[in-house]
Amino acid sequence: LESIKAEDFKTEWDRYLMDFDELARNAIDELKEKQGSVLAQYNEELERSIEEKPPKWSLELQKWRKRQLYLASRKNYTEAQRVKMVADRLEEKERGAMNQNNFGHF
Repeated sequence: LESIKAEDFKTEWDRYLMDFDELARNAIDELKEKQGSVLAQYNEELERSIEEKPPKWSLELQKWRKRQLYLASRKNYTEAQRVKMVADRLEEKERGAMNQNNFGHF
C-alpha cells in the first residue's frame, strides 16, 4: 500500500515538474519575444533621433565655411569656390565618419 502511494506521489511529482518546466519555457519564450520587440522599437527611436539631430561639424570645417562666406561677401567668387570645394570634401569625410559611428551599431 505504501509503495503504491509512493509510486503515485512520484508519478504526480514528475507530472508536476514537467508542467512546471513547460510553463517556464513558455514564460521564457514570451519574455524573449517581448524583449525583442522592445529592443527593435528602441533601436528605431534611437535611429530616428540621431537622424533628426543636426550634425556637429568640426571646428576646422566651420572655419572653412566661414572663410567661404567671407570671400563670397567680398565678391571674391573664384577663391570662395575653391574654399567651398575644400569644405565640401571635408564635410563629406566627416558625414561618412558620423554615419559609420552612428549606424554601425544597428
